[in-house]
Amino acid sequence: MELTIQTGKKVKSLQVEQLCLFHQSKIIKAISPEHEIYYLIFHKDNYINGANSQSLQQGTYLQQAFTRGVCLSNNHPVLHELISNKTFPLVRFHLFNKKLAQQYSPIESSLILTYFDQFLPEEMTTDTLKQTYYDLRRNGKMSKAYQTIQILSNHRPDNRFSKDMSSHLDFQRYEEKYQNLDQLQNMDSFAYERVCFQKPEYRDRLLSLYQEEDRTIDAFILHYDQLKRNFDQKDWHEVEQGLEKYSNEEQLYCYTELIKENPALLQVPVFANKLLTKATADFYIQFVLEDTFKLDELDHQLLITQLHDANPHLLAHYFNHPKDQLVQLTKNCSTKETEAIVLPFIKAFLMSKSISEVIEWLEPFHHYHKQLSFDAKLQTMQQLQEDPDQQGKLGELYLQFEQWEQAMNCFKWEVELNPTNLSVVRALIDLLKKTNNQQEAEAYQALLIQTEKYRSIPF
Repeated sequence: MELTIQTGKKVKSLQVEQLCLFHQSKIIKAISPEHEIYYLIFHKDNYINGANSQSLQQGTYLQQAFTRGVCLSNNHPVLHELISNKTFPLVRFHLFNKKLAQQYSPIESSLILTYFDQFLPEEMTTDTLKQTYYDLRRNGKMSKAYQTIQILSNHRPDNRFSKDMSSHLDFQRYEEKYQNLDQLQNMDSFAYERVCFQKPEYRDRLLSLYQEEDRTIDAFILHYDQLKRNFDQKDWHEVEQGLEKYSNEEQLYCYTELIKENPALLQVPVFANKLLTKATADFYIQFVLEDTFKLDELDHQLLITQLHDANPHLLAHYFNHPKDQLVQLTKNCSTKETEAIVLPFIKAFLMSKSISEVIEWLEPFHHYHKQLSFDAKLQTMQQLQEDPDQQGKLGELYLQFEQWEQAMNCFKWEVELNPTNLSVVRALIDLLKKTNNQQEAEAYQALLIQTEKYRSIPF
């Protein structure tokens, strides 16, 4: 996935590598064709600014984010909501700081500034936080002044000024309230979110906050990340609903990614069935025929549809694979369903395998279904293949299994031996046209006309 940035008058296309959710921010890591690494930083859903850096310094906000945050891969469709059809300007930091002050409150501006400590002189961030603190305190806004000290303390735990101010007598009453989550939620939403983000036991509180602030992207990322670890009905419901707005291909990408992270999801029927309804035919077949896939609640009609749409070369690949999963799959199927499941494999195998090999491959399926409708046809084909006088009939049977090449060879052999068998000539002409062999079809058409004309001459 690509995004576009603008630095001055230059526009660059970058390749996205990762999206990371951390506290109130989201960060996109992207790389230029020259292998420069860029970080685009959002406050909640709003783009703030970006910059490039080849390595992250220990303890910076970005380094913590990519170590302790929740990250998504570069092709995740949620990225489209952040970057689609947009160009992201990279603004010089002295201009960017003025822009922050115009858009956000002093406290929120100071918080956002801490996201950029990788790129700013340390004194710029701490001095801004100190100035915000003094301004608030001077105006008698003690609660907000303490809130600013907490931001500084979280940003730089070893900062002497924040330590001294936190322990000041004027703020002792706030310190106690900060230990109570319910009170903290009302006093300092930034600190409250930070605590809830860091502690898994407060995850429901964090999701409630996202809901109150209409932060659907953040909530989705959290639910999605949780599914990578364990299946939970609520997480599943939110992820399933959230993915519905994306294309089928994007949904399939997400469900496949979840499986890679948490293979146990394959054993959850609602998840497995959702995955299968979104899968392409080839993906579906490979997925269902894995030994780890649980067959109990498989939709047989969907399987039949996908098998008939699958690439024959993929199905041919399963000739030498253990077929226990496929045989077991037909255990609870009707004979008609079993025939519909097995027939695409037979057609694929006949492209390269002998009839006797295909008959032998079919044998285990007779354990649950004694007689299949194509058993007799295959037996007849096996008998006819060595009989030069029955090639026309053999070709007709090959046609029933959609083996155009073999059928044409049989018809040609029959015509060579018996050129007056006009029904076979006509069948050969139709087949040649069907397979786009127009020139050869015209040659046999001429033979047909000549033969019919000869037959019409009275003797």
